[in-house]
Amino acid sequence: MPIGVVIATLAGCGRVGFDPLGDQATGHDEDGDGVPDSVDVCPFLDDDQRDQDDDGVGDACDPEPVVRRQRIALFLAMTADDPVIPRQVGTWRIRDDSWETTGIPYSDLEVDVPLVSAEIYAGLDVIAHPAFPQQIGIDAGDFDGMPYYYGEVYRNDAGGNGFTGLSHYDGGTSYSPVNHKPLTTPFPIGSTTVHLTVEAVNPQMAFSSDLVQVQPVSSSTPLFTGASSFAVTVQSSIVAVRYMAVIVTER
Repeated sequence: MPIGVVIATLAGCGRVGFDPLGDQATGHDEDGDGVPDSVDVCPFLDDDQRDQDDDGVGDACDPEPVVRRQRIALFLAMTADDPVIPRQVGTWRIRDDSWETTGIPYSDLEVDVPLVSAEIYAGLDVIAHPAFPQQIGIDAGDFDGMPYYYGEVYRNDAGGNGFTGLSHYDGGTSYSPVNHKPLTTPFPIGSTTVHLTVEAVNPQMAFSSDLVQVQPVSSSTPLFTGASSFAVTVQSSIVAVRYMAVIVTER
């Protein structure tokens, strides 16, 4: 994939490395719960700010709420104040509080974050589906011609035929399913969240999306040994990305 530029700033709305600003924090509030992103323990969920293990990740978004080994490695509210600018593939329109694409023919936003054991989230507004094939998902890999795994919702024709699940790209021309479930209905329009879990210590992955009414799809992936980047991917759909977040577990 093309390489762009990652720019670091000192602005305080997005978060990298998760250094809260204490009582001085002000600014953007992505989830609208009255707590600024810079000190919110779950900046993408309207929650009660409980954090039983006091690890800086609130119970509502902590995969192990009573085990102190998680941290929010990245939170981007997709504003001008974010500390990282994602690399862009395809055409993106940067708005005040989101990045929008038509996904034609293909678009993604790539961010460098070490991924050994991580929960990756993206909040999306799905606006329209102007063409086929349609895809919305999250990739986890090193990209640039290297193999990687990804979770996706994919619909390839007007008849509703498609699938949701985990897939693998071999770095060349081949894409193969790891674990798929059939999709027989159109993608809905509206706000949604996509979520990819990656685990390299005991290799496994899981993907979920409230775009479609199916249970999360998981699979053992013995070849997954970690990754240096993730990407939110869109194909042939008009989508606004509202936030991107990564919660890592220290192993």
